[in-house]
Amino acid sequence: MPLVIEGVLTTENLDGSLHFAPMGPVVNEDFTQWQIKPFQTSSTFQNLKHRPRGVFHVVDDCFLLAAAATGTKLEVAAHFESEYGWILDDNCHWYALNFDKFDLSGPRAAACGKVVEKGVTRPFWGWNRAKHAVLEAAILATRKHMLPREQIELEWNWLVTRVEKTGGKQEHLAMQLLARDMNLPYQVPNSF
Repeated sequence: MPLVIEGVLTTENLDGSLHFAPMGPVVNEDFTQWQIKPFQTSSTFQNLKHRPRGVFHVVDDCFLLAAAATGTKLEVAAHFESEYGWILDDNCHWYALNFDKFDLSGPRAAACGKVVEKGVTRPFWGWNRAKHAVLEAAILATRKHMLPREQIELEWNWLVTRVEKTGGKQEHLAMQLLARDMNLPYQVPNSF
């Protein structure tokens, strides 16, 4: 049974520099077959057309996910492996992928790939409710052009409550970044 995991995909820009984007690939149970669905207008898709490879990262940094979802430029520590591409230094697990099939019949391309290498950088300790709320808010931000404003505001208010109850500084700053991108209200508590 396939499942969707959430994380960050790095690809190489045409000039060889790092590009990162949030991604929710569909994977099989043994994590050997992957499918991603970037919009054909996205930088990720354009990069994959040029070099059909990328590195998927399981991360516990929800601010990085929020920045990737909003297109916020961040200086992130990463190193380049000529065989695989860009690997983020701060990750829990990474999977180097080669993509060999592309279905271009819809606005979102379906790119199928296989794992060519993988690694564990450090343990994944899990997420609290606030980090999960940031993840959902980041997904919401990537769909703001497709959803009615009322639905966005309803979901946003529900997610804000989770961050207010269980979030730390990283989660609050991530929500502030997402709020700006979606033109929604959010106030980081004074204690941070």
